[in-house]
Amino acid sequence: MDDLITHRQRRRVPVLACRLDFGKVGAQPVAKYLALAYDDVFSIEYLNRRLQPYWRRNGADAADLLRAAVSNYESLSAKCKAFDRELMAYLGIGKLSLQSGRAKEAIPFLQRAVQLLPNRPKAHYLLAQALIQTGQAERGKEELAKVEKISSAKQRRDAQVLSRIMDPAQK
Repeated sequence: MDDLITHRQRRRVPVLACRLDFGKVGAQPVAKYLALAYDDVFSIEYLNRRLQPYWRRNGADAADLLRAAVSNYESLSAKCKAFDRELMAYLGIGKLSLQSGRAKEAIPFLQRAVQLLPNRPKAHYLLAQALIQTGQAERGKEELAKVEKISSAKQRRDAQVLSRIMDPAQK
């Protein structure tokens, strides 16, 4: 910790450090969380007017924000886990249907996965495959374009390869 303070004083930059003790490593999982807030006072400039953050609308301060976050943590965490399970179920059923040669059955599941998480390249890629396999090449190409727009370099290459397979005239 002394090194951190010395570094901070030397560099004159703000530093935040936290140490959490998770106890002994054992068979039971242990989870902890840390609540942080950054208060920027005026978050938005709209029509040349500096506006406070939305969460301050009823006179709340950063401490109120943290208290609300901590009090809502369990319910929000449960909602996030339920959302993840739902999304993965749609993706999983769609992918299994596709792998089993039932592309037509996969489409509604994959469409729902895309609706739930539109920035997930994998969902668009699987949907593109299903659409292409059911003769909907144009819609498949649209999904592949979305993959290229939102994905990593490897996923972009995979989408480009699939596009070339669909349309051999592409180079």
